[in-house]
Amino acid sequence: MIHLPSEQKLSLYSVLLTLTAFALSANAIPPLATTIAQQFTVSYEAFGYVFMLQYLCFTCASLSGGYLHHRCGISSRILVLAGVFGTAVLFLVGSMLSGFFWVLSWIVPLGFAGGLTETFSSVLIAGFEQGNSSRLMNLSQVFYCIGAIASPQLAAILLEAHLSWRLAFLILGICTLCIGIIFMRFNKPISPPLRPQPTSQPIGTPRQMQLPLRHDRLFYLMALLLFLYVVIEISSASWIAAYFEKSFHLSASMAARRLSLFWTGLILGRVMMLVVPARFTLWPGLIGGSFGMCIGNTLLAFSGSYGTATASIFIVGMAAGPIWPIIVMLSQHMRGSARFTSGVIGIGALGAALGPFLGSLVIRSCGVEEFFPVLSGASMVLLGLILVTKYTRTRSTNAYEI
Repeated sequence: MIHLPSEQKLSLYSVLLTLTAFALSANAIPPLATTIAQQFTVSYEAFGYVFMLQYLCFTCASLSGGYLHHRCGISSRILVLAGVFGTAVLFLVGSMLSGFFWVLSWIVPLGFAGGLTETFSSVLIAGFEQGNSSRLMNLSQVFYCIGAIASPQLAAILLEAHLSWRLAFLILGICTLCIGIIFMRFNKPISPPLRPQPTSQPIGTPRQMQLPLRHDRLFYLMALLLFLYVVIEISSASWIAAYFEKSFHLSASMAARRLSLFWTGLILGRVMMLVVPARFTLWPGLIGGSFGMCIGNTLLAFSGSYGTATASIFIVGMAAGPIWPIIVMLSQHMRGSARFTSGVIGIGALGAALGPFLGSLVIRSCGVEEFFPVLSGASMVLLGLILVTKYTRTRSTNAYEI
């Protein structure tokens, strides 16, 4: 599947590992939040500010990193190194936090380091992609899922053993430091003849390629696409368990298994993109995935049995899986610019900050039974926006189909 010289394969896999490092940082706090809150005598709900602040800082990192790349010529590799080693150091510092104020102060640089890591590792991965495909970007999100699963599992093991949450941060810091060393060792700048040669060029006229982001219509469309998708995904992940528990009167453990099914579907959807023909992994995959989300969320909105709802959750997860990687890959195809792509990723991250809040607002205002009808409508808006974006890209560039 990956047709690269061995040196480039090692370089690629070292980049993929940095996505695991980011996932460790993004998923370390939620399973420990109640324990930390109890120790620092604050309410668990206060950690909602921590999660929101983390992704706001992620957005700042994406946008400022893109500016530095564009204006100062700082390479994506340097930005990833700063992000990974910064995350490692911050994990080690996090093991010594002594109060909630320090948690809030600590999450700011952690969110910023995570934003540098995911954003610019994605830009690097796009450079390895050969031809019109999103396979490697989907593979990178499989590596993200490894970290997203490992971090809560580590927390669970330590808490069940009655060990301190501080030990979790120490272990995660050491793991992230090792990933940083691997990345620094194997992802070295290589001479141009050895670089992966994509079989397609960025789409757009020279004038369009030089447009400031604030004047680029496609930037706004792609950023809105990613933002809306992330709002839907994070809202679903935040409230699926509560929906099943309240609507179908399931136990907390049974409801939690439905959330696991959603993430399983998400991973399988991304893995599926590794085996389908490359020509189906960009616009066809994006349109098909959003259509599948519409079907799954509509079934959830009107399902009368938890069996149908359970199957629908898997459909939603599998359909949603490839969408984030495809949008990022298309962004890089459109302009071939790290600033353009990092800006799209940064605006998309705002959806992670707002998603849980917006889901909570719907449930408080309309009731939990209206949650998936609203998500169904949002999925239809996403599908419509994807079609508008594809039409706009084709019309404005008058280029061949991606």
